[in-house]
Amino acid sequence: MNKRLNNLTKTFPSFNEFCEKFNPDTQEHFADERKTILNDYSTLEMIDLAYGQNKAVEWLVAQLADLNAYCGIINMRDDQTQRLAKVIYAEHKNTKFSEFMAFFLRFKGGVFGHFYGNVEPMVIASHLHDYLIENELKRRKWLNEHYEEMKARQNRQWEGFKNEMYQAVSEKEDKQYLCEVLFREYDEEHKVLTLKVPDQETYDAFDNLLAKGLHGVLVKHYGNGVRVQYRIESMIKRRTSIITDDRKDRNVQPLRNFLTGRPLLSRKDGVRLKVDYIVNTAEAIVNNTYKVSEESLNAMRSIFLQQYQCNPEQYIAMRKNNSENSEIL
Repeated sequence: MNKRLNNLTKTFPSFNEFCEKFNPDTQEHFADERKTILNDYSTLEMIDLAYGQNKAVEWLVAQLADLNAYCGIINMRDDQTQRLAKVIYAEHKNTKFSEFMAFFLRFKGGVFGHFYGNVEPMVIASHLHDYLIENELKRRKWLNEHYEEMKARQNRQWEGFKNEMYQAVSEKEDKQYLCEVLFREYDEEHKVLTLKVPDQETYDAFDNLLAKGLHGVLVKHYGNGVRVQYRIESMIKRRTSIITDDRKDRNVQPLRNFLTGRPLLSRKDGVRLKVDYIVNTAEAIVNNTYKVSEESLNAMRSIFLQQYQCNPEQYIAMRKNNSENSEIL
């Protein structure tokens, strides 16, 4: 929301500039339903946050006054128009202003019928309510279609990458490990490829393949700057079983977050990343921040040792020594 708000005030520093750009005469620019509904336009609430309280209502009043003039509405008083704008804001403040522009355009076009100059505020409010419900159904439909298209495209991308990797490796054992690596998701915006592997051994084998010169295949299919992270199923299963056996622990949610979180294993541009917040996890175990039973605490220590090849106390000491040496340098 902050990003959209910043973009709004950067593009239109003042409310007058916003109103000039999106005055009633520009409603015809919002005839494309798909763009009107899916594009990243500001909501009524954002208009108020950007320009001050009741500015969105003021903008709505101008749109309603234009609608009254266009349709020859003779029975709606100025105070009714003002109150209708306030009702619309109260009911639909999280709706994009683009959808109101499209609604008024369709109202003028006779989509909601012919009223012969006699329209009550509740008629407009009722048609707006129904129109926004239809918009929400269309939004869900289009987003689902977009998601399915994206998943199909990403699956093809993964299969192309995996097939080329398979052809590039010569060892039979490496090919077997490669077959066990599964695609989970790809965050295109942040360029994070998440893979699912059955165990630590498969993770090490696949990660080593990337480090041995096959990282170029990854870059070929996903571009520079892609980061790979792994979801190790054996760790997830182990952690979940601990939660099942530890229902009586106090403050279970923080424990659940630690135990079922993705392993902190990642690689970017062929180099393993250092994750600073591992030390926070180590300190939480040492101090029993989660207030869990001794049995669960020991299980968490075991997981930490398995994942980082040292116990929490050793990891804290190691990081402290590294920090002191950095300061000296």
